Amino acid sequence: MAAMSEAFAQRTRISSGHALPGARACRRFAWKLALAMLMLLGGCLKQEVTRPTRGPVEVRTQVLRNIPAQAVDREGWATDIYAAFMALQIETSVRNICAALAVAAQESSFNADPAVPGLGRIARAEIDRRGERHHVPQLLVKGALLLESPNGQNYGVRIDGVRTERELSLVY
Repeated sequence: MAAMSEAFAQRTRISSGHALPGARACRRFAWKLALAMLMLLGGCLKQEVTRPTRGPVEVRTQVLRNIPAQAVDREGWATDIYAAFMALQIETSVRNICAALAVAAQESSFNADPAVPGLGRIARAEIDRRGERHHVPQLLVKGALLLESPNGQNYGVRIDGVRTERELSLVY
């Protein structure tokens, strides 16, 4: 700071060696400004106030309270969401819980096995991509999908007819 002040003072002197009028006031202003900046930055370095940890019952109750009433198996959803927070070591703040519930509502409407539009087409495209990645000829991939599955239908027909991820898992 002193070096900055000295440099400022040198720039404000005229060739005769005398300080310009108001240079002293400018130096004081520069010091005050520097001090204010240090105080402002010091405020950013404060440790964040930690809230007391809430118990599992309190957190689960809050989750349950915020799950829509029309959701099937609200207790199960609350248990699973709380378990996910614990397993991933995510802070169980109100903000984080509300964010998780918003995503669950948007993605599944609290339906454990939601229908996915075009899932059969998506699965077929992924099978083709994996076949290409492993250099399996398409003729062989298509032939494998024509094999008869345990329920009597071929695998291609079963994959084309799936609507949920659970149904897709049952094909395999």
